[in-house]
Amino acid sequence: MARDNFKESIKAALRDRVAHRCSNPECRVPTAAPGSGTRGVVRGGDAAHIAAASPKGPRYEESMSAKERSSIENGIWLCVTCARKVDHNPEAYPVELLREWKASAENAATLEFGRPLLADAHLQAQAQILVARQDQAQQEILAKLNSIQADLANGRSSSQIGVEPLDHLLEALRRLADNGKVRGATVIELSSDGRYRDAATEAIRLAEDEANAAVYLRNAAKEMRSRAATRWLDAGDIAFVSDHFQAANAYERCTEIDPSNPYGWSRLGEISWWVGRLDKALHAFTQMWYSMPEGIVTLCRGGDPPEAQLAQFMIDHPNVSRESYIWTIRGIVIAGLNIVEILRRQPSLVSQWVMRLVPMEGIGRQRSPTEAEAAGMAEFFREQVYSLGRVISTSAASTEHRRILEGLARVSRRRAELNESEEYLQRARAMSVEQKDFVAEAVYLCNLGVVASMRAQINTAREYFDQALSLCKGNPRKGRLFVGTKLISVEEAACLREEHELNLANGTAIAAPKADEIEVCNLLADAFDHDTEAAMRKALVLKETEGNAHGNLGRLAMMEGDIDLARREFEISLALHESICYSRGVEITRNAILLLDKSKTGK
Repeated sequence: MARDNFKESIKAALRDRVAHRCSNPECRVPTAAPGSGTRGVVRGGDAAHIAAASPKGPRYEESMSAKERSSIENGIWLCVTCARKVDHNPEAYPVELLREWKASAENAATLEFGRPLLADAHLQAQAQILVARQDQAQQEILAKLNSIQADLANGRSSSQIGVEPLDHLLEALRRLADNGKVRGATVIELSSDGRYRDAATEAIRLAEDEANAAVYLRNAAKEMRSRAATRWLDAGDIAFVSDHFQAANAYERCTEIDPSNPYGWSRLGEISWWVGRLDKALHAFTQMWYSMPEGIVTLCRGGDPPEAQLAQFMIDHPNVSRESYIWTIRGIVIAGLNIVEILRRQPSLVSQWVMRLVPMEGIGRQRSPTEAEAAGMAEFFREQVYSLGRVISTSAASTEHRRILEGLARVSRRRAELNESEEYLQRARAMSVEQKDFVAEAVYLCNLGVVASMRAQINTAREYFDQALSLCKGNPRKGRLFVGTKLISVEEAACLREEHELNLANGTAIAAPKADEIEVCNLLADAFDHDTEAAMRKALVLKETEGNAHGNLGRLAMMEGDIDLARREFEISLALHESICYSRGVEITRNAILLLDKSKTGK
């Protein structure tokens, strides 16, 4: 079949209508220049067909007539390089995109018509101004992000939302800042004003824009689909602060656009826990589990010991770094442990999932397992996950499990399911004791005290709070250790440790902190020498836990009618929270003191 070529007059019109420039908006190079002699011309442009001129060409549309194929409407002026690029990769450059390029190039030529070209010096000056403005805008965005982080840290919303979702929120805002879109800047602006609901709405609009663009470019847009999925992940992380259901919908869109995104499945699983959708949470974590590379998940399916399989996998996959491999395993451990907890909580889901992975001898496939059988299967799978966790380290698997248990306890307590909450906390506490993590143990003890007080078990609650306080204070016979609330270097920490030990030896240990200092549990003294930043974070957690324990002891005293004791406990709690600038703790304690004063005066 003959090609339906353009007439020379149509080629000239296509070239002239874009001022002899390439129509690719990212190219726009001139396509003509003087050649040899006085009349020679070098041409570097081409009148390309949008829909192919013959059946074997790119983007051929059988429904078009020969006249339509050779018309100016089916042509676009491109430089030689771009013309070859769009014809050799038609899926990346569909008809709709090329028509969009053409209209944009003609519009640009219209705007440029009759205007003088800028000199190089002028262009350089304009470029410098633009760079300076971008730098200034970047600095402003960075300042807003730092301000948001400080507000979140001071507000300590984590008691209601959780520390990890707040970290996700900050990561999402940083990604939006790097993205450079106007809507992204608006999201950051709204977040800096504390308007997270409006920020989430704007983030969702940005995600919809990216998703529509990905759909528009169809199969060629794998990278764009990945970006669109990330925008939906960002929208979910921002919405989490104000609306869990809106966040869940955003995470679901993320996984629909890019089913291979493990972060989307992980977040969807966690948010489903929060809103009580255990079946959806199970589905999400299952998808996360099965999306991991083959050869890793199989470590939980028997065969050689995990350590041997790990070594063999590294030999078979020399291009996979050990770090990325370990983090992949970590993702499986998180997903697997979440699955175990869901199955423990709702045994009826076992038949939908576990039997496919670890069918147990003696349990038929024609019936659902009993509750006892289901629990046994969940425990069997848990042991498999732990064997995988030991490939990383025993403590790593246990830490992930504790994190999950703590979240489950929080959700159960909010639902007033106090038995379940206590069970999760006791299991997490047992793990922290096994790992010799006294900081985590103090937190779990304080939370157990809260659960006991909600049951009106005053003596039990007081015992838990007292145990937590003993861990927060350490061994008083070793003297009192004080550190500044600002982060210090390892060298400074070592000097502080030496000074502390010298004062202990001389019997001159300081009895009270200086300004901007807090008393730190002396059990952390060694930790400051090894990892100052981590030790400081632990110190602040202990100080917050100590303040919470005293505040809760004050509430117990109020329940028993001992107003004077309650006030003393609240004042200790207030001082502790003020020492670490824990604004939410300060606010709650002050409100408790005001309520106490009102009840005392009868007003």
